[in-house]
Amino acid sequence: LVKGFLAFQGVKFAVGAAAEIERTQKQLETLTGSASTALNVYKQLQQVNKESPFELKDLTSAAAKLSAFGVSTADLVDTTRRLGKVAAGTGQEISGIALAYGQVLAKGRLQGEELLQFQERGIPLAAELQRMLGLSGEEFQKMVSKGQIGSELVVKAMENMTSETGRFGKAFENTAGTIDAKLSNLKDAFYNAAGALVKAFEPQLKWLIDRFTDVANYFIRVF
Repeated sequence: LVKGFLAFQGVKFAVGAAAEIERTQKQLETLTGSASTALNVYKQLQQVNKESPFELKDLTSAAAKLSAFGVSTADLVDTTRRLGKVAAGTGQEISGIALAYGQVLAKGRLQGEELLQFQERGIPLAAELQRMLGLSGEEFQKMVSKGQIGSELVVKAMENMTSETGRFGKAFENTAGTIDAKLSNLKDAFYNAAGALVKAFEPQLKWLIDRFTDVANYFIRVF
């Protein structure tokens, strides 16, 4: 019974991993408009995953969110990497940072609501923008309230903070040896291996699922 249960859980995990990988790639394909582009983005995110303390599904989810907010395919992986550095440096979830960043892009300017989201996550965006513009805190707040801080300034501020010499430039390197990062990489290694195993038998698995579906539908009609 124990062996049977463990075998069932192993198959369930492998099939679930393969299904999630396929679902993510299809989502990226829909957003980018190309299967080959989606696969290329996915492979690049796998490399970011190896560098960062985040799981691959968190990175792909953030990338999909950014794409939906209008980040170009060419900038998608780089933007995800930069937000990942910020998230690693502040100990926050990348999805929340991607949401706040995407909202700024969608509105075309930084407003108080998004600025507060960054501040709550410990991201010194206001300080960096003040430094860039040479403004005092009061002057900066007035510009924000009037909608005068464009999204392009926020993009530049993020680039500054995540550059090699920026505050979060070494965030991935600093977290590389932590238990969290190593556990994340271990989980993703199992995840990708399981997905690859099921992928090898994908036609047979889909055929089997279709047959079980037919049987279930037959009993529905009978009952």
